[in-house]
Amino acid sequence: MKAKWVLFFLILLLWVLGAAGLTWHSLNVSPPQGSTHVIEVTKLILLFLGGLGVILPSYFNIWHSIESNAIIRQRLAFDLANNTHDIIIRWDDASLLQARKLSRDIGKKRAALSDDELIKLIDGNSELEQSIISIFNYYEQVRVSVELGRVNEAVLKHSIGGMFLKIYERYLPWIKRQPSAYFEDMEILYKRWR
Repeated sequence: MKAKWVLFFLILLLWVLGAAGLTWHSLNVSPPQGSTHVIEVTKLILLFLGGLGVILPSYFNIWHSIESNAIIRQRLAFDLANNTHDIIIRWDDASLLQARKLSRDIGKKRAALSDDELIKLIDGNSELEQSIISIFNYYEQVRVSVELGRVNEAVLKHSIGGMFLKIYERYLPWIKRQPSAYFEDMEILYKRWR
């Protein structure tokens, strides 16, 4: 901001020096026939004022654009942080808390379950299956936000990435049995955050 005003006063100083120099020169040169020194000096001063009337608005428009761009960048950074925070907060939503509780219960039993037993357990329990789908739907929203650049991926990966990797690996046998189009997004996020 300081540079803006230093440059502004430098432009004014150059303008004053230029106007004074040309005015001095016109006083030392004989005026054209039918004119006087007063008329010539008046024409020069008006010409210089017109030039200043073009230069200064252009100068301030350039600085306004620079300052507006800085404000836009700050706003985008704020929105990015806010969107990231909103996604992290949604992880603690009541419906996801219940789904996560059921998933944690399976996580405790997972080592003792074969892949086929896990699949049968999920297929036989609609509440558990819906919980898993809810968790993966949440992470699909995360993936879309990451790909669109709406969030800070590094923060999300640090906050909820580890949990996603565990959940994905926990349910991988079940995921492989689902229609590929449905869970391709999860695989993309898994490979990205692994």
